[in-house]
Amino acid sequence: MEGDLDWSSPELLDALNADAINGFGFQCNREQPGRKACLYIGRVFLSEPDRALDYDRWDVDTQQVLQHIRSTLNKTLASPENVWFTDWLGRDYLTVATCEYNNIATIINAVLQRYRFRTHNGNSSHTALFKQGEVFTRQHFERRLMETLEEGRAMYADIFSHTGRENTEEARWRAMYEYGGFRPFLRHYNYATEEGRALCTRIRRALRKKERTKFKPRMTWPSYAATAKKYGILHCGGWAAYAPDLGMHPASPPDVPTQEAQECMICMDAAATTTVLPCGCQVVCDACSVQLRNTADNKMCVRCRNAITHVAYEKNNELEIK
Repeated sequence: MEGDLDWSSPELLDALNADAINGFGFQCNREQPGRKACLYIGRVFLSEPDRALDYDRWDVDTQQVLQHIRSTLNKTLASPENVWFTDWLGRDYLTVATCEYNNIATIINAVLQRYRFRTHNGNSSHTALFKQGEVFTRQHFERRLMETLEEGRAMYADIFSHTGRENTEEARWRAMYEYGGFRPFLRHYNYATEEGRALCTRIRRALRKKERTKFKPRMTWPSYAATAKKYGILHCGGWAAYAPDLGMHPASPPDVPTQEAQECMICMDAAATTTVLPCGCQVVCDACSVQLRNTADNKMCVRCRNAITHVAYEKNNELEIK
């Protein structure tokens, strides 16, 4: 059972760290004297700068943030002490004990009720910024990272146009490639969305690389996937990446219906477009989700029957708190 897992296991921590190395996870730290094994997941900012100061300041009162998280998720967290801030080089990073891994999306969405949040994923050059009221899921996280890649490409296009350098698609992506911190995003098996794999193919073509690669980070993907499956961390509330098949194409997780069945479970007509947290089920369309607000099922997933804390609407990236 998940609750019986040894979250300080070196094998498990290596798997979590491999996810970070692949560019789609958070920095993982082993257990140390007086501190649990943990994940540094990002930085929290005010939604608006504090105008009472002489300069624009976005820094938060970390104790207020923790109080908000703990009061909001008191029945979700294994322990309120499993969420804290870590000071690193003068900056405070929101940190969670590894045993709260399945609650990462829920924790970040609690933060987004009041604050802005920037991820601290495995690649420090490309992070994802979420604004107050937006939704954090594995898929939204991935799309934000893709946006930062496009922004970087556009930046080099602007630089090249003003310096007279060759301003081709290949030159722009190659500049990012040589800059570093970009390579994890050239691996198809990292992506959970079709858009991500399409962008990966586009970049690899521009760089004149093979369209598919079995590039091996410190831990090979098959090794990571086997460990993740063993510990049950592949399908956590819509957060973790889906396991790929041997051809390195991410496959649908076994508990998700096929594309033909991805229709709303209520009207059985429109596509299922809303995600409920923390279970991560996506089985209801926007219209039926709104209708469910006035029923006895408004706080219960219609598929797995687990309690719902938030509803994420993918079309406008809004978060409804239950």
